[in-house]
Amino acid sequence: MKAAQRGDLDAYGRIFVRFQDIAFAVALARLREPAVAQDVAQEAFIEALMSLERLAEPAAFPGWFRTIVERQASRVLRSRRPTAGSSPPEAPTPVDDGPERSAEVAEFNSPNRFGKTPLHRAVQRGAIGIVESLRAAGADASRQDREGHTALDLARRQSDPPIIAALSRAVAR
Repeated sequence: MKAAQRGDLDAYGRIFVRFQDIAFAVALARLREPAVAQDVAQEAFIEALMSLERLAEPAAFPGWFRTIVERQASRVLRSRRPTAGSSPPEAPTPVDDGPERSAEVAEFNSPNRFGKTPLHRAVQRGAIGIVESLRAAGADASRQDREGHTALDLARRQSDPPIIAALSRAVAR
């Protein structure tokens, strides 16, 4: 963290890799739209980069960064509120409609260079909130990594009962 505060972009890149899934999940939980959540997460990283030197205690970064993500998501939600005299909002598009939704779901199921999807990575971190957000957004719980393991397999290997229960319900559907 100290190196990133001194302007080391490699160090900041490591922070980005470590917190990108969390930022996305927090934004997704508030916004329920994957494309918008991704934009919010990116904006939050930019804001964090620009403000990092003001962070007095590096150990406080996770909570501080989460606050930035939540504030960015709140700005998006506020900008969507109708103003006095404006026409009512259009009805939302059904969540499972069309090629745009298919592309968003595909993002959740895209593996990284190690063959792990965001759902696999959330399970490895024991992040039940992220697991639930990814599942709600359409992440495929039966998707296998390069070794042939599903996210449920990883949860069982880690003996994580809440994640096992959440993924077992998803696989049973």
